[in-house]
Amino acid sequence: MLPPITKTARIHIPIEEVFEYFTLGMGNWWPVESHSVAANSGAVPQELHFETQLGGKIYEVLPDGSHATWGTVTLWEPPEKLTFSWHPGKDPALSTKVTLQLSRLGSHTEILLTHEGWEVLGKAAKAQHAQYDPGWDFVFGECFLSRFN
Repeated sequence: MLPPITKTARIHIPIEEVFEYFTLGMGNWWPVESHSVAANSGAVPQELHFETQLGGKIYEVLPDGSHATWGTVTLWEPPEKLTFSWHPGKDPALSTKVTLQLSRLGSHTEILLTHEGWEVLGKAAKAQHAQYDPGWDFVFGECFLSRFN
């Protein structure tokens, strides 16, 4: 059993702003040039969408106008917590799970991102886990958090 990947940060930004930027602003901070379904074929998606509601989809609009679903919101508790399935462009039956938990600490917001459920990937789980750990360092650490520095 592989452990969850966790990434944490504490920033001096209101919790509501952090939550909104992670969700509605995902198209502004996610590095689609390198981390998207379109990027896997040498292209860039037209857009990236995060539907902000329970059951909402996270998807990219591919260069040909079709959609590649990345996941579905399974828990929606703004601005403290959200969980979504994660399977960018893959079979939803092979979804892992990502949770964003935000906590108010005075004038700061503490952020905990957890990516778990690797066992569903079978023999590919260990390799995927090994790729996502540094991948989240880049996407969450360098791309998302850099907006607040």
